[in-house]
Amino acid sequence: MTEKKSTAPVWDVDEKPFDEVKISLVFSRHSKPPVTMQHIFREPTAGDKRKHRRHLARTKINKQRQNVIETDVMGANENLWNACILQVTGYSVDNTANNWKDKIPFDHKAAAIEKLFLWAGIELDEDDAKN
Repeated sequence: MTEKKSTAPVWDVDEKPFDEVKISLVFSRHSKPPVTMQHIFREPTAGDKRKHRRHLARTKINKQRQNVIETDVMGANENLWNACILQVTGYSVDNTANNWKDKIPFDHKAAAIEKLFLWAGIELDEDDAKN
């Protein structure tokens, strides 16, 4: 098992067997003790990365009938999170419910997906073409 640790003080990223990536987010509020929530992902495939990049650069026709590139970083990141997430721990969410992904706060998804980018790399390279 290869370990990859984040240098950020509140996040920990580990590679797990069977291509699972566990990302721990530590949240603390006011004087309450910190709470650890974990997002467990499958490794993004080359197809996932391509879809993410396409979502980032969608072309739209404006009122002047010109092609305009519209960037939706939050939407692209949330779609990648939804595609790759296997389960979460530390939340009061039933991972077997149909809508459990909708109950995770967006800012938690955003923090976890940023760490997934660091672990997996969102840019396509030659090795990704094999996935």
